[in-house]
Amino acid sequence: MRFMLILLAFVLFCTNSLPAGEIVAALTEPDGNMRKIEYEHDSPLYKYFAKQGIRSSFIDYDIFARDFPRAKFLQELKKFHVVMLRMSDETVAVLNDKLQRKAVEVGEILQQYVESGGGLVLIPVNTRYPGHDDEKFWNLVFKPLGMAITREGVADLTRKVNHEWKIGFFNDFFPTGNMVKHPVTENISNLWFPFFSYIKSPGTTYIDYSADWQILVRGEKTAATYQKNYQNVFQLDVPGMVKSEPAIVAARTLGKGRIVCIPIQNVHTGQNYGKPTWSHIVEERGAEGKSGGGMQLICNALKWCAEPVAGNPEFGTYVATPYEKIQFPESVSWDESEFGAVQQKFHKYIFGLHSNYSDGQSSVEDYVHAAKAAGLSGIVFADPLEKLSAEKYESLRRDCARYSSPDFYACPGVEFTDASGIRWFFAGEKVTWPEEKPFQKGNYTYHLWDGEKILNFGTYSDQCSFPTAAVIDYAKLAKNQVRRENLWWFWQLIPYAFENDRLIADNRAELDFALQDIRWQNYLPFTRIFSADAVGLASQTAVLKISNAALIKDILTKGVASSRFIRRNADASVTYGGPDTLTIRAWRAINHQQDPRMLKTRGTQRVRMMFDVASPDGIDMVKVMDAQAGEPLRVFKPQAAKEFSREFELVHDRQHFVYIEVNDLKGAKAISDPYYIYDYKQGLFRCSDNLNVLGPLGYWWHPDRPELLPLTKMLRNAEKLSVMGWDRAQADCPFPSGRGHTDIYIDGKGNVANFLAENVAYYMRMSVRLSSGDLQIVDSIMDELGENCDTAIRPGPSRSSPPKMVAKNPYIIHQQRLYSPRDRMDHHIAWDNRRYLESIEEYDGSMHLFTGVITFRQDTRLSNDSFVPVKLASTYMEPRESVKHTDKILMCKDAQKGFFLDEFTPSQWKAIRGSLASDAYVAVLQSPVGYIALVPLSDGEWKYSFDNSGTLNFGIGEPGKLYKEKEKINYAFATFSIVGNEANPTRIETMIDIVRGKFPMEILRGRRGDDKVLIHFQADDHSSRFSVGPKSGAGIDMPFAVSGLQDNGCAAIFTTVRPSFRFVPFELGKDTVYFQEPIENQNQIWCGNVFTAEDLSLKMTLVVDGQTPGKRPFIEIHNPVGRTIRTVVKSPPETPLFNAISFTAEIPPHESIRHEFDFEELRRASESIHDEFIKSYSMKYLQSLMANP
Repeated sequence: MRFMLILLAFVLFCTNSLPAGEIVAALTEPDGNMRKIEYEHDSPLYKYFAKQGIRSSFIDYDIFARDFPRAKFLQELKKFHVVMLRMSDETVAVLNDKLQRKAVEVGEILQQYVESGGGLVLIPVNTRYPGHDDEKFWNLVFKPLGMAITREGVADLTRKVNHEWKIGFFNDFFPTGNMVKHPVTENISNLWFPFFSYIKSPGTTYIDYSADWQILVRGEKTAATYQKNYQNVFQLDVPGMVKSEPAIVAARTLGKGRIVCIPIQNVHTGQNYGKPTWSHIVEERGAEGKSGGGMQLICNALKWCAEPVAGNPEFGTYVATPYEKIQFPESVSWDESEFGAVQQKFHKYIFGLHSNYSDGQSSVEDYVHAAKAAGLSGIVFADPLEKLSAEKYESLRRDCARYSSPDFYACPGVEFTDASGIRWFFAGEKVTWPEEKPFQKGNYTYHLWDGEKILNFGTYSDQCSFPTAAVIDYAKLAKNQVRRENLWWFWQLIPYAFENDRLIADNRAELDFALQDIRWQNYLPFTRIFSADAVGLASQTAVLKISNAALIKDILTKGVASSRFIRRNADASVTYGGPDTLTIRAWRAINHQQDPRMLKTRGTQRVRMMFDVASPDGIDMVKVMDAQAGEPLRVFKPQAAKEFSREFELVHDRQHFVYIEVNDLKGAKAISDPYYIYDYKQGLFRCSDNLNVLGPLGYWWHPDRPELLPLTKMLRNAEKLSVMGWDRAQADCPFPSGRGHTDIYIDGKGNVANFLAENVAYYMRMSVRLSSGDLQIVDSIMDELGENCDTAIRPGPSRSSPPKMVAKNPYIIHQQRLYSPRDRMDHHIAWDNRRYLESIEEYDGSMHLFTGVITFRQDTRLSNDSFVPVKLASTYMEPRESVKHTDKILMCKDAQKGFFLDEFTPSQWKAIRGSLASDAYVAVLQSPVGYIALVPLSDGEWKYSFDNSGTLNFGIGEPGKLYKEKEKINYAFATFSIVGNEANPTRIETMIDIVRGKFPMEILRGRRGDDKVLIHFQADDHSSRFSVGPKSGAGIDMPFAVSGLQDNGCAAIFTTVRPSFRFVPFELGKDTVYFQEPIENQNQIWCGNVFTAEDLSLKMTLVVDGQTPGKRPFIEIHNPVGRTIRTVVKSPPETPLFNAISFTAEIPPHESIRHEFDFEELRRASESIHDEFIKSYSMKYLQSLMANP
């Protein structure tokens, strides 16, 4: 295939006058201390450098911008003769005082390293995000070295060559042979440089060199510099400061050492060396008959810079780390972990001030004086944009900076209305006046601001560096037909908004919904006032309280990915009606982000939590809220205590947000920030931008736009071929992909989506029913039409304002459910240890299971002209450009033809269509990574069609059939992601059999339940027991469901493969738990409530593992109601470890008790288990618990 470039035969030799001996070189890399293990073990770049006499490794890039001891920093550098500093384009969002000091320190250390003889090869780049301070930070670093990054790039328009950059994507390049003779340019006749980076910023940054530098490489006479705009986009129509022969590569000496600067994107510095998906134009291959000498340039630079310390025993001492596989501990204890000190002093801040620069009556100075008099530590403005001007807003920002000090912070901010009628609040020093020049997106020109409203909310958010952002009044969404599910790029929520002391918006219900919608959220007060005279009133209405005033600037200015952790470290909460009295002094969690891996280590599911609250008016109630369920997990009534604290236990079963809500006896209320009880390496969550769903699960989807649930997981092995060096959400190589559809083709009209109305599209609303470390269950509904994007009216979805719904879909309602099982990539290895290759050693594909129903809203006759009249899915290869030159093989088990393979070549046009029976399949093989098989699991008129375009369409429905109003099409299907490009029908049929339960299985307790797509059991007296396997071929731990259980906090499984309790989650509002277990070997599974209580209102948490060895298991029982509960708590018969144990518990109202279990009692219970498998494993489990520390 065309993309399989011949690269491994490249052998280049760098000549240099360096004395004989090995050079030890470091390349900076994020998490380099971990990534270096696989780099040194199996990397084409490592092998390339080794052939040149350079032993390379990684040094941690993070030490350049984070806390790291100064003395140790220089020692780290001196382990190497030369360091290649590859600057990231997103290092520093906000250059605060601490980071300014850090930058100066790093510059001094680099200067010291070079002056003592060390070598430095610098790879500077432009920043990525508008308003971010990366360039300011690095220019402070580079100041003692005599260079500065500019906001310009180098390009040669007369020599521009457009060439494939990576498979399916193109970039512009320019050559230059304008170079001086020097060891760094030895054996190089020509170099190629890129016009653009992956975000269209300059690909070749223009550096302002001091006179100390010798320019080694310049552009030709026709080359020049050009400026980038506020979005950091390179503008080739805006000339820069240099009109001809701009400097590019330069070198200098400094003390005993040497420096070379090569200002090019990191992606061209060897990151993708040897990958067949990368063009290597800059590195070696070149274009248009001219070679590329980028790798030769880097080798020469490393050797020349290393030369002064070659043989110096103080340098080059680095010793490679031997490769050893990651070993997970057998168990972990959380007893020794501490919650930290409870804070006593808190600082208060009010939000929502209007200054006299807009419609307020008071100056910033007046507000500051009033705030200090009211005991506040800061104020946040919210001047209405429509009543400001650019000049007035700059004056507001300047005044805020002028009157801020170490003990008081005045923060600029605005409120505004977007094109969808939503009133927003933005705050922080990165908030700027809206750009008034029109911007281009695709073929259309758009405006950001019309003087009254922000026309494109997303563009403004980007311009302001994704600031503190919140909707002021959610009622406006419903009024304007905007769905809260379709919002994006907001990170804060205002539970209650006031004007003076008048409530103007009650958004309390949105707090739980936003967390159910898996949004990263924290909370803000908002009290709109117009005069400094109202500051005292506002300070008694709603305030933000934090324990560390030094953090407020970062809280308001840094993005949510940072600010949520900063707020947690500051014990942030929002208080209403009694800020001088009611305080959440501590809200802490131990192991809320589960580590290490649950499947390998016992005890990782234990979560310890605590709170401490105080009010001189007396505490009335503390509720620990489960946002996913919208109800309390714990309710405490401390009987007017002025100080009150509690520790309590939770477990990692379902993933959910937890926060506390506190009331005192005078009516004051406080709300803490939420904790997400989840597994970051195996959890369902959004990207930190609060838009797309990303993370470790292998899919990428956007609930804000016309998009269904993800059809498949990405093939994890694709990363082996993927191009590295930029931010991306999916593989970057030719890989199989797909998407879900709701395309209904109607007789005489065609696709409904194309003729309903101009500029509209179907919109989805997502509902997460279960998020866990195993299975994810997500529902969606498409029943409305909303404003489309990428039209003359609205730019791309993230750039526009949230879409308004314009009508109900007149033809259909489409409801769909996704079951997404865990695959076998181990992100605890990939992310915790940065070992990708090791993390996929057990990976063998994945599957998604779908059920759905399409309900017709009117009589509808399906088209005779479309062979797939109800299209539910399509698969294809990404990038689409690569399809044109690729052979394809259609593999199908057709209802009429039976099994066949049919090859499609790019030069031969043909098309195939056919029908599928239940449990048949169709797939297209066109990627070296693997393929996606589409498998009907329900009866129906299943159809497929395929041609040379490379897109396989799949759906249901009988062409020409009339469906009456309210008639339904019910369906179920699966997608299997298969590793490798060999046709393997046996594997697909094996997976179908396994999904259908056609493998060794014996039910020992309970019975088999009904389910369209899952293997489902019904418990008997709160427990079920069954044996599964042996059966190979699933590629994953198989998903199971068990119904008939109580969602009381201690439902678990115990298996012979993993013989300890693993707590399992319920679908919200159901009596059914879901989990996954392997079936390759025989596996006996017990699943049930370890304990039940007669009173169903009780909440229970069982703690067996996660303690110091030798400590007795205990159960924590909580009574959330206002009466004493006396009840029998019992374990079902044949329960591992606790077999039929029972006891009577009496729990006071709104309180918790703990009941410990004696080891002798557990021994007797285990010995009385009848099943020999469970009995023997239970006894072994008990012995491990009793072991001495």
